[in-house]
Amino acid sequence: MLVLTRRPGQGLRIGAEIELTVVRVSGGRVVLAVAAPPTVPVVRTELLAAVTAETNAAAASASHVRRALRDVGGHGGG
Repeated sequence: MLVLTRRPGQGLRIGAEIELTVVRVSGGRVVLAVAAPPTVPVVRTELLAAVTAETNAAAASASHVRRALRDVGGHGGG
């Protein structure tokens, strides 16, 4: 992992098409601007982790429902 120190107005480039710029630093928060092509997904890591957890929970729940239906003689599908 590369760790850099930047000041407001400074930034960095990732490849030819992605640019990060420090907009401001206030207290313990850093505000970043991200310029990337629409084909490049830009997602906050904490949001991605939450969505992944929800998806895994939903998949586990669906598995339990299919198993319960099979156990009572229903059609569990799949």
